[in-house]
Amino acid sequence: MRMLDAVLSAVFLPSVQTLVFGLIPLHMMDGRRLLAWSRPAWLGVYAVAVICFVHLLVLNRRDVLRQGTAPAFASTLALFIGFGALSLAFRAYFRYRPPQPEPADPPTPPTPPDPPAVTGSQP
Repeated sequence: MRMLDAVLSAVFLPSVQTLVFGLIPLHMMDGRRLLAWSRPAWLGVYAVAVICFVHLLVLNRRDVLRQGTAPAFASTLALFIGFGALSLAFRAYFRYRPPQPEPADPPTPPTPPDPPAVTGSQP
């Protein structure tokens, strides 16, 4: 039973994480297509995914309280928020920076002179 529990947890928990982050309505993710198709459908699916995410991964304090690692939760949350802020700053830098000027065409190399024409045949 413990093996089955571990396998199911190893499949289900990353799936919930993938849903929460994959359904964010950004132009490069699937959440934008679902939102464009139907806003109520996106909201329903995303709400269920976020509720599962929060319930299973954030509010599941049974192991945290038993092991006495409450500061580990705070540091993990701080790292998550910091990574998110850095990711958004990185994206904003490349999205909103002024366009770079086009590089000038490199000069064409000089063409070699044509070989002399052969005027006659050799004996």
